[in-house]
Amino acid sequence: MKRPYVSGPIAGGTQNLSREEKLARFARAELVLRNDGYEPVNPLSIEACPTQDCNLEAVGDKKYREDGQYWHTWECYLRYDLIAMLKDADGIALLPEWETSPGAVLEHHVAVGLGWETIDLTKNAVVLGLPLQLERARAGQRV
Repeated sequence: MKRPYVSGPIAGGTQNLSREEKLARFARAELVLRNDGYEPVNPLSIEACPTQDCNLEAVGDKKYREDGQYWHTWECYLRYDLIAMLKDADGIALLPEWETSPGAVLEHHVAVGLGWETIDLTKNAVVLGLPLQLERARAGQRV
């Protein structure tokens, strides 16, 4: 395996993490995997569908989120993530609490069905952000 697809909760799944922390886990997982010699496929770098209004019905006339990105449906993101996963990856790397995410469960199911190798990052201290939390605690900051 050379190009694992990073899979874990983004939109849903675990309720005890903020969206920012979920996204940070993907970034840390990508760094860990690159450091280990892999070329990870990170779903956060995958473009969603080219139509700018696939979710217009749900967001009304507001076409952009506060961060300037288009609104897309969960199904839209999943569709294009799965396309990239099948096209660009040859294995899967599972983030902590992946089993709480319907999308990650489906991605895992596909990977198992294809006989892909799995990298378990569910207890990786860097991915979990534990070194950062320890550093903050040592500095007397709230963790």
